Order: sequence, then C-alpha cells, then structure tokens
Amino acid sequence: YGTDMSNWTTATSNTTETLNAVASNGALAVAVGNNGALRTSSDGITWANGTVPTTKNLYGVAYSGGGVWMAVGAGGALMTSTDATNWTLVASGTTTDLNAVAVQAYTSYTFVAAGNGGSILTSTDNGVTWVSQASGSSANLLGISTAANQVLVTGTGGTVLTSPNATTAWTTLTTGTTAELYAAISGFA
Repeated sequence: YGTDMSNWTTATSNTTETLNAVASNGALAVAVGNNGALRTSSDGITWANGTVPTTKNLYGVAYSGGGVWMAVGAGGALMTSTDATNWTLVASGTTTDLNAVAVQAYTSYTFVAAGNGGSILTSTDNGVTWVSQASGSSANLLGISTAANQVLVTGTGGTVLTSPNATTAWTTLTTGTTAELYAAISGFA
C-alpha cells in the first residue's frame, strides 16, 4: 500500500495463496486468488479473510456503482455479493476459465467476463443471468477495460478486441505484438 505512488509498504495479506486481482469501491478493497482465497480491507493495510462458496482459483474481481461485487475464476466460476462478505455462486453457463471481469456503465450496468478460448459473457441484471457473446477470437482473453462507449479486451498473442457495449459485434485490432496482454486501462482527456 502507499499514499503517494512513490513510497510503498508491504501489508500482510493473511494468506499463503497467490492473489490474482484486486478491486475497490472507494471504501473497501477486495482481493481474490487461488483456491477460493478472498481478502477484504478498508485501508489497504489490514486484510481480513473472506468466505466464499468455492475452492476454485479466482482470477478477477469487479465492483459496479450499482452496489454489486462480481468475482470470476477457473471452470466458469462466477459469484456475486452486495457486501463483499456474503457471496453467492451464479451459473455462468460455461466450464471455461474466466480470467477477468469488469463493469461498463452506460445507461445501465453491464458486467463483462472474459476467458479462455475467446469466451465473453455479459450480464445486465447484476450477474443473475449471463449471455455468451461471439468474440470472433479463439485467444485466451486476460483483461478488460471499459469506458462509457467502449469495452476493450486483451489476451494472448497480442489480442485486442473492442465493442461499443460488449454485445455489439467485436472488432479485432492489430497490435503489432504477439506478447500476452494481461490488462489495459481507459484514459480520459
């Protein structure tokens, strides 16, 4: 943790499991990891153990301004929470590993999950139901970045896909690299 982006201090996570992703709603941070590891913190310094209904590896976590936390992981694992304490497994409709999840806020909140083999799932009802989207890619998708009018997904082999809303046709961009692209972040001018 750090307060100025220059000086960093090690915090104790209270787990020996690998932690794969972290998200925050401004008041609470949630970290997820292997074997169902989930940790929460209100200050980034002290981390408490969370209880989840799975022992699958968790690879991504996100929060929507609508008050819903979403975590994704191995074998199509998907779970939701409104308080980051009580989690509920949700049927994703896939057994493919889901590597990332994000929220696009446009006229409503759309959760977008991406995973292996070009898998992209969307939910417009806070994770209750999920719809598979045709990405046009067979790459393992590793990261998602959202803006009001664009969803960008990154993956293996330099894969970058974009869609205005995650449900309209996906466009493959040429990146000039074959590297694995794990994440992206949207910027605002």
